[in-house]
Amino acid sequence: LTCEYELFCCPGAPPEDCFNTTFVSCNPETDMYMVAVTGVQCPPTCPDTAPSYGDFCSLDSALLACPYDEECCDLTGECINTTTATCGKDVDVPGEYVWTLDRVVLLCEEEDRVQTCPTEMPDTTGTTCNLAYDLTCEYELYCCPGAPPEDCFNTTFVSCDPETDTYLVAVFDVQCPPTCPDTAPVSGEACFEEYFALKCEYDEECCESDPTECASTTGVSCVVDSDTGGFGSYTWVVSTLAGPDCVTDATEEPTCPESEPETLSSCPEELVGTDCEYDWFCCPDSDTCLWITSASCVDASEDPLSEEPNYVWEVAQAGVYCPTCPDVPQEMGEPCTDPELVCQYDEVCCEATGLCVNTTVTTCSPGEDGYSTIVTMEAMPPVCSDVGPTDETTCPSTQPDAGDSCDPDEFGELSCPYDEFCWTCPNEPETCLNTTFVECDKDSGTYIVAMMGIPPCPDDVDPTDEKTCPATKPDTSGSCDPD
Repeated sequence: LTCEYELFCCPGAPPEDCFNTTFVSCNPETDMYMVAVTGVQCPPTCPDTAPSYGDFCSLDSALLACPYDEECCDLTGECINTTTATCGKDVDVPGEYVWTLDRVVLLCEEEDRVQTCPTEMPDTTGTTCNLAYDLTCEYELYCCPGAPPEDCFNTTFVSCDPETDTYLVAVFDVQCPPTCPDTAPVSGEACFEEYFALKCEYDEECCESDPTECASTTGVSCVVDSDTGGFGSYTWVVSTLAGPDCVTDATEEPTCPESEPETLSSCPEELVGTDCEYDWFCCPDSDTCLWITSASCVDASEDPLSEEPNYVWEVAQAGVYCPTCPDVPQEMGEPCTDPELVCQYDEVCCEATGLCVNTTVTTCSPGEDGYSTIVTMEAMPPVCSDVGPTDETTCPSTQPDAGDSCDPDEFGELSCPYDEFCWTCPNEPETCLNTTFVECDKDSGTYIVAMMGIPPCPDDVDPTDEKTCPATKPDTSGSCDPD
């Protein structure tokens, strides 16, 4: 057990910063008390009263700043310490420390002092200042030439001296950035140093076609005079600028004639090398469409027999072949010439319901020896009845499951189609069919469901079989590959 005694508090310290200085315990070998007393080192504190200037102070008080002589303003209640004593080295006696004093004056506002700046600058010559001591008023607004209002500033500042109650006036010089002369200087004329690197533009011109498109055509800049070696001499240099970028009619793209020109009729020079297309044609019941007439403006003077330029139209027409289905379906394996042509036959319709289904579909697909026709689907014909549904009878909104119960008297001979499926094979129009049909079996009183297959699209054609036009117009007197 160690017991603590002799509580000690440094002057001015709060109770929580006090501590015990004596510690008592028992020696286990001699059964005698052991007493330990710790030394106390309190931080330096300011004297109760302000010391005099030059009084000696101890080393532990070095750099200590002590406030004294508090004064307060009656009107505002503001309080400050007007005297501050600081302990520092004695400049006259080495190793010694002395007190130095700093004093300030408390300036209290009077009720009759002006708290806002007058609109007009007051007369500051030989008159008493009645402005509030913390008030500074700004006057003499100045704007540099060409500067916007937000870049203008006041140059004169007026305040009140609190010790003499006279006006204090501060005036700032204005240094405006250089501006371009009103008229363009002559090249080689001397310019001042403050104009160095300044670039000016003159002689604005606008486009006739667009008066809002304007730009300067003359540029002037102040540079070091190379003739004098650059020793404080500057000169104006004049240059020509590009001016506005005007669009003229000559820049317009040439356009093709609205109607097809005649072969060997003259064409304008600006259309040389232009290909114009006419007569848009689409095969019946097909997505195959193309321009069948092409007119090109060529320079016939390239002919060695022609001595003068002769620009004429060369007109060519493309042959059009529209694949059509045979009147009757071809047999499986029978040769065909229109790859991927899909034909539908054997349409069966229900008279009562109006439902129609093509039960035979043939597709001209690639084979080992050329193209052969293949029957891709033998669809189940629709289940038809002799009478249609009554006005009150409608198909269920969702497809019933096979075997679910139904009322034959209410359902009647109605055949309900579901599961419409649409597909589009390459180079073919979209085809849509209902693949599921539901009827009510009058013997069992349950739904029966009939489903039909969907023909697949023909196998993809080898990309090497695709035919493309040459990137540039070929020499029509040369040879070509029919395959």
